[in-house]
Amino acid sequence: TFPFIIWGFSSNSFYSGLTGFQFSFMGFLCGFAVFFVPFAFHLMGGGDVKLMAAIGSVLGWKMVLFALLYTALAGGLIALLIAIFQHNLLNILLIGFRFVFRPLLLFIQKKTLNDTILKFIQTIDHVNLHRENRYIPYAVAIALGTFFVIYMPFTT
Repeated sequence: TFPFIIWGFSSNSFYSGLTGFQFSFMGFLCGFAVFFVPFAFHLMGGGDVKLMAAIGSVLGWKMVLFALLYTALAGGLIALLIAIFQHNLLNILLIGFRFVFRPLLLFIQKKTLNDTILKFIQTIDHVNLHRENRYIPYAVAIALGTFFVIYMPFTT
């Protein structure tokens, strides 16, 4: 990634002078800053942060924002596929459902005193996702997101 960063800065500086250097610097900062937050919480590796910063140094800040958007979509798709292949999708969906709708169900149950709702809440409370260190190959998502930005005409 470091040669890629150097190439981004030097090529943009060579072709556009100080404006090209600023272009690369802003792209580098944008790519680095957005991925640094998950890295700080140990949700992402440092290589992914450097890779997105390198892409920013080549593409600039506007294009790296599109790349970040498409990378997030590709990462979500990859995570969904991993959940399906590991037969864990139902648990993940139930936990998401519980997170979103449990407060509403509790409110309705307290207002109506309906035992069926209470039993349903107790059922979804027992669903437990075993938290393990799951690895999602995010460099693949970054590559896919960057590919879409570079080769798809609707992002320009």
